[in-house]
Amino acid sequence: MAVQKNSPGLREPNETPWARHLARLRAAGARLWDLTASNPTHCGFAYDAASALSPLNDPVALQYEPDPRGLLPAREAVSRYYSDHGAAVDPEQIFLTTSTSEAYSFLFRLLCDPGDEVLIGQPGYPLFDFLARLDDVYTPTIPPDISPGSRSGPPSKDCVASIAWR
Repeated sequence: MAVQKNSPGLREPNETPWARHLARLRAAGARLWDLTASNPTHCGFAYDAASALSPLNDPVALQYEPDPRGLLPAREAVSRYYSDHGAAVDPEQIFLTTSTSEAYSFLFRLLCDPGDEVLIGQPGYPLFDFLARLDDVYTPTIPPDISPGSRSGPPSKDCVASIAWR
């Protein structure tokens, strides 16, 4: 497969020290909470299937009126939610995407030029590297401190020194 020269190949899943540490914990049967899981169907939520599927019984669901910001009734529902929680947000200011991945890809294209670098801490959203490469953005690795008792903190001086500032 041909890959653009500014889009390096994907890393192997267990290439980073963090991934190897996590694999050891899983192999040892450690109970883990994966805060990076982005697929709600894999998170053990109980769904009311009838309630979730009932909108599909409405003939209005068969009408297709595309809007790059998302369907207006959905944006209005999000606006009402925020209003109920004390924040006034105009539906015209709301952009809905089909997935987190699509939203991140839009942000990479909006905020970055091809070849830009974006620092993404690890562990993080599992598709950042892949999405960034699709949008010609480079994500240098910031290795986490996985020593026992460590806490997340700001990047090391070496990490900051390696950033390609523009």
